[in-house]
Amino acid sequence: MATQPDGEESNTQRQGPGDKDILAWLQQTAQIEVKGQSPLHPRKVDRAESPGGQRMVFHFDRAELPMTAASKDVTFSMTIGATVLKAKFAPKDMIYKDRLSL
Repeated sequence: MATQPDGEESNTQRQGPGDKDILAWLQQTAQIEVKGQSPLHPRKVDRAESPGGQRMVFHFDRAELPMTAASKDVTFSMTIGATVLKAKFAPKDMIYKDRLSL
């Protein structure tokens, strides 16, 4: 089991040779971008089991993440084949116990 930054535990699956290639590829194509800053790629990507099924966990280095509660135009993006997936979010909506929870 792996403990995530929010304290939740997840079962990280063992990966076969193909999984390692996929996870490495996702690590290269996924990124968080804060408007006006250079994009940041995850330092690690895991496949994890959760009650709802499998999920991907993207680990970004918090110290290198140029994001505060006041940041605007934050975009997470990743490429799967020819498809680019993007999700925009507002860090101010991620405040928990008076702290930015990433």
